[in-house]
Amino acid sequence: MRKHCTQSRYIARKRVCGNLSMLRARGGTHSSLPGKVVMTATVIPMPKKKSFTIKLAEGLSFDLNSKDVIGDGLRVWTGGESGSGKTTAIALFVGQWMEQGGQVVVLDPHNEFGSLGVLDLNAKLIGYGNVGRGLSLADDDATIRRYVQLVDAGKSLLINLKTWVDTNPAALDGFVLRLMRALYELRKTKPRRMLVVVDEAHSFMPEVPAAGQTVNVRMFIGMLTGGRKYGLNFLLGVQRQAIVDKTVLASCNVRIFLRVSFFDDWEVIKKYMPYVTATRDGKPYRRRMVEFEEMKKFQSGEAVVLARWTPDMRVRLDMPSVPPSSSVPAFLL
Repeated sequence: MRKHCTQSRYIARKRVCGNLSMLRARGGTHSSLPGKVVMTATVIPMPKKKSFTIKLAEGLSFDLNSKDVIGDGLRVWTGGESGSGKTTAIALFVGQWMEQGGQVVVLDPHNEFGSLGVLDLNAKLIGYGNVGRGLSLADDDATIRRYVQLVDAGKSLLINLKTWVDTNPAALDGFVLRLMRALYELRKTKPRRMLVVVDEAHSFMPEVPAAGQTVNVRMFIGMLTGGRKYGLNFLLGVQRQAIVDKTVLASCNVRIFLRVSFFDDWEVIKKYMPYVTATRDGKPYRRRMVEFEEMKKFQSGEAVVLARWTPDMRVRLDMPSVPPSSSVPAFLL
């Protein structure tokens, strides 16, 4: 059928109206004579289901639009010591989320993720520079409301917290707590899929809370477990598995374990490490997929990935399209 874009008319070859590829037409059911002008009813486009896939490594990916993932929500644990590739793994995950139009809020304690702003030119960069797209970092109520309004308008936020990490940890804790609570309340009233990234999560969800911090830890855990109902997904980055509240790791449904050298971290990880069948002296036996001595020798980016919807795998993670960097391109600010 040839379509002429004049007053919703169609010039039809001899064909039953309504048999349109990838379209659903209401009204036309009879053949027409060649060249006859046919008035058609409303034509409703039928787009293909949009793919939303995170690929972590060769042979390891999952579809975020699958019923199981949507139903469970994402709670991603990315754990590994300094130099293990943890930051790069976070950039890999977040970068793909942003490249496919997903909304993110990234809490960046070490000024490492501002470079990801190139993946979404509508994203707001906070604390990296306060001109153009950049906004200043502040923890007063009016500023937090402004940040939440931006999220409500569909903007992604990349928030550089390094200044407070270095000089004012108390302000950091208060800001993150209030912002997270405000985002949670927003999504309770206006559900929408969003990824919240909390690097160095042990600062906010420690195994041994400081005085007065217990309530905050319980609040974070409640968001992790209850946020899926409102579209909230979480990615947590940690260097030391042993100093994060164990309920947090237990609630995650994607666990990315990179290199560790401390035995108390291994004591936490081994509870989740799957068993596989190996052969010794020609006889099969059961062993963990990776033992501590092996994990201590992991190269940067080498990981065990345990996800609810994929087979357990030992992999080398892909490199992100935009690597993490403390250098933010000038045009982003």
